[in-house]
Amino acid sequence: MDQLFDDEDDRLSWIDEVASNLARINQAHITSQTNKLRDILSAKGGEQALSHPARHAAPSAPPPEVPTAHWEESARPLPPINPYHPGRIVSDRAMFFGRVAERQVLRTHLQQGISSAIVGARRIGKSSLLYYLAHHEAFDPGQAFCFAYLNLHNGRYPNSTDLLNDALTQWATALGQPTPPRVKQPVHFMQMAQALASGGPRLVLALDGFERVLKRPSIINEELLTQWHQASQSGPFLFLVAANQPLATLLTQHGLPVSFAALFAQVDVGLLTPDEAMALAQEPLRRLNASSLSAAAAELLRLGGTHPFYLQMAGRHLVARLQMGVYQPRQLAQDFLLEAEPYWLRLWEELPPLAQKLLVEPPNPNPPLVIERQYRLLVQQGLWQMVTGERGAKQYRPFSPAFAEWLARQRP
Repeated sequence: MDQLFDDEDDRLSWIDEVASNLARINQAHITSQTNKLRDILSAKGGEQALSHPARHAAPSAPPPEVPTAHWEESARPLPPINPYHPGRIVSDRAMFFGRVAERQVLRTHLQQGISSAIVGARRIGKSSLLYYLAHHEAFDPGQAFCFAYLNLHNGRYPNSTDLLNDALTQWATALGQPTPPRVKQPVHFMQMAQALASGGPRLVLALDGFERVLKRPSIINEELLTQWHQASQSGPFLFLVAANQPLATLLTQHGLPVSFAALFAQVDVGLLTPDEAMALAQEPLRRLNASSLSAAAAELLRLGGTHPFYLQMAGRHLVARLQMGVYQPRQLAQDFLLEAEPYWLRLWEELPPLAQKLLVEPPNPNPPLVIERQYRLLVQQGLWQMVTGERGAKQYRPFSPAFAEWLARQRP
């Protein structure tokens, strides 16, 4: 089964593709994709996750109806455009919600001439934040930046020369130069970049999915990193990088100079704040004139919580059901869980036994340091959210009630 996928991170990418087209699929397509999902899970001995995620638990009861059931009576078909796109970069400025604190820090870093590394778990929204900064962010007066945004997830660059020429083309186009410079050897890149930046805005190289190319020396190697390091120190040249681990860790894993990581200030990206999650749940529905807005948003938050990927996933299913005019809360929960549970099962299987144990137990309000560290790791992975209770006490809980219910079914 593994031969069907180029990278373990992409084993479930087909689900993202299905999710991005839910408004156009029919029942036969749903059935075929369900069978495909069963095949994948069967290959790993996890077919029961479709209906009974717990390996030692009794079959779970259907998701209970929640107090939003009454609004199915007023559901009506919506316009054919579904604003929710789980698994895709949020390129539409109107669909980007929150990240106010992170944007402020990143904006300040750039304006102070500091490169930044956006670090967070898979599907937590790093790419969308990087894209927003490169295409939509408003900087202070007198601060001018010219971005080259390179998506390293799609494998489009066979070598470093192609990658560097794409950056030069984007910069030249943004600066109004009809004939972009091109290089035949990476060693000439910085000379071309400095010529473009002469007397103009500061150039920013935005690299999305940096960890994807570190394993390919034909693209990223010690010589190129050394050149970038020197250019960043001597000229108007900055980096924005999105990665799933700290840069020093990634560079060490691939035998590359860790000194390159010293250029960067790390900005961690985690779950949305409750207000940001509410905005993502409500605003797209408001623009679609969806009926019973508050009840619909509450259902989305019950399923997806404060995790942007799962909240988008729940929104996608909700709007698709409303577009067909056949929405019921129970059916929405079943649609969502069918797609979400394989992701949760994989996350669960990747956790060490101690983390699994802590996830299914009530959090200790006064944990020892070793347990507190594990709690923080679960927060960094986007599985738990931390809230500050009375008198500043830290409280931990799963990112959504639906995920909490799923975790409860993992108990032996």
